[in-house]
Amino acid sequence: MKFATNYKTFKKYKKSLIGGFYWQKGRPNIIFIKRNLEKYHITLPKSMSEYIEDY
Repeated sequence: MKFATNYKTFKKYKKSLIGGFYWQKGRPNIIFIKRNLEKYHITLPKSMSEYIEDY
């Protein structure tokens, strides 16, 4: 399991990442990849559900 810390790495390795936290245009972004969370049987709290995306 991996977590990206910049957008370039996130885009390159998104098939094997569980998510990413990086700054883009001066704003922080946090993204979790739904299929990889399911693959590794990771469940996030409901408060984090807005950051889960399909890629």
